[in-house]
Amino acid sequence: MRDRSLRRLRYVSRLNVADSHAQAAVSRRQWRSIGVILLLLASFGCRRPVVPQPSPIPQAITLPGGPREVRVTLKESAESATVEVKGAFEVRPQYSSVVFLKGSRLPPTKVTPTEAGMQFGATELKTASIEVVPADGTPFYVDGSGYRGRLIVTRLRDMKLLAVDELDLEDYVAQVAGAELFRSWHLECFKAQCIVLRTFLLQRMIERHVRRYDIRAGAGEVLFRGIAGENPTSVRAGRETAGMVIIYDGRLVPGYYHTVCGGHTTGPENGFGLPSIPPLTGVPCGFCQPATYYSWTAEVDAGQLAAARGLKGLTSVKVLSRDASGRAMTIEIRDKSKSDTLTGAEFRRLCGINKVRSTLFEITLDKDKLVLKGRGWGHGVGMCQWGAQGMALKGYSAVEIVKHYFPGADVVRLYDAEKRNPL
Repeated sequence: MRDRSLRRLRYVSRLNVADSHAQAAVSRRQWRSIGVILLLLASFGCRRPVVPQPSPIPQAITLPGGPREVRVTLKESAESATVEVKGAFEVRPQYSSVVFLKGSRLPPTKVTPTEAGMQFGATELKTASIEVVPADGTPFYVDGSGYRGRLIVTRLRDMKLLAVDELDLEDYVAQVAGAELFRSWHLECFKAQCIVLRTFLLQRMIERHVRRYDIRAGAGEVLFRGIAGENPTSVRAGRETAGMVIIYDGRLVPGYYHTVCGGHTTGPENGFGLPSIPPLTGVPCGFCQPATYYSWTAEVDAGQLAAARGLKGLTSVKVLSRDASGRAMTIEIRDKSKSDTLTGAEFRRLCGINKVRSTLFEITLDKDKLVLKGRGWGHGVGMCQWGAQGMALKGYSAVEIVKHYFPGADVVRLYDAEKRNPL
């Protein structure tokens, strides 16, 4: 998960054991009530030069939903959406085999909510939720951007639209990894990113099984660009790591990651104000120095910060406490008559997360401005992307990279991805 405002997250999702024979009886639509079967085997070593392999899972497992499909928001509370399919398609009510429309190509068509359902071009559809299903893996387009899977459009109670892409989990992982990393980066870095992403995604799927979506694209969770995010390296990395996730004590480890840690990662108690677990306590990282924002400087208007906290100007600012990585945990700002205390994360959000790129900084007050000298970009929790690239360039495998940033955790294959290109 990228560095942004976070909703409350459950740290670990216990995965329920299910009878393997039930898997065949679960339809694609009935997955919300099924848990994940997970068996954690003994940890494996990672001493070089032996490349560690993921622990096998010797019994069938069932993901929440049987088939591995994820629902990603494309538009929320929208007035309209323009849909296009450059190939054969069907439009039907959600969860129904009834076909409203079909054809060899769907030209750009405007969809708007109505009292009776929704207007689909010149046709009024009397249903609150429809599916646009392309044939044979043909992408569909929403407002000009291309996506795989099927499109679900729902009219909400406030007469707005929710557009959701329901696609194969592995396609989604490859697309996000391609959007997150530079195309030129090492395959093992991409593979590590895919493992972390998949873990994060499965956890969210479990947490949000009663909602209309699993992940909110562009809402502070992941960088999702649909087919524009795909590249040969990300697709290969997703394929070669299919089903692999991070486990600690039989539970999914929160799959956090960030751009560059600046020399040391941190725990979620500082990044998010949440309690830590052993694989997320923070580790030294000597691999991200080439990053553009390994070090940075910034200036912040002191008056604006003071006003946002109810102070009349600033007379002093100082860091009261730091965590083991050196990041600011609490900061005191003061005017002539009173003071206020902020967490490092609060300070960063108030000043702008793209200006104050991390909480690993030194700060001084220079007349009417705050001057910061810092390192890293992002919350600093979990995997450092630039560090992962640095490790890959030095010959580390994807599993070794993941285990470095999540110490004490194991990497296991949760499912066999229908035996598609197994490792």
